Amino acid sequence: MDSTKIVRNPDGSTDIWRASDLGLALLPILEHGTRLGHAYRVWRRCVGDTRDMLPRADDFHLRLVEEEAPWIDDPLENMLPNPFIADTAPECPGDFRISVPKANVFQRALRDIAVPLFQRALFSDLVFCKGVQEPLYQQIRQTVLGQDDVYIRILLPTVDEENTVCRIHAVSRPLVTSHALIRGTVT
Repeated sequence: MDSTKIVRNPDGSTDIWRASDLGLALLPILEHGTRLGHAYRVWRRCVGDTRDMLPRADDFHLRLVEEEAPWIDDPLENMLPNPFIADTAPECPGDFRISVPKANVFQRALRDIAVPLFQRALFSDLVFCKGVQEPLYQQIRQTVLGQDDVYIRILLPTVDEENTVCRIHAVSRPLVTSHALIRGTVT
């Protein structure tokens, strides 16, 4: 899903978020040797042979990715925010609660995120991922408070016992990683 979000700040500055869909077919090529690529492979393994199913929330967790990939220690990848998990409240499907386990942040309401641009953009992407019930693999270009960033992110949905998306895991990496520079496969 390609999207653009623009927010005018009280001081007159503008924050911009542009997300471009990369398509999952490119993921094995672009993400070889990255934490993001490994997260997708672990997620696929939890799906099993049935392509139309999503992994159960109890079967997939970002801990699996970290436990199975200690060899992925790219200093450039570690510059990005920690992977996070978005839980959906069953009583209010659009009420996402964000947890960032490595930062000891648990169940923070999306609406409590201080940067309005992040609230709007993340809400839109989470709703889309939940609705289509498949991973969302994107390149994100953002300008927030005068700081420009470009990174790659994947959202990985999981389901509850009723096959309803109840949790979405997010993993990001910078546009260029040390491994890509060494391999000569800069994306």
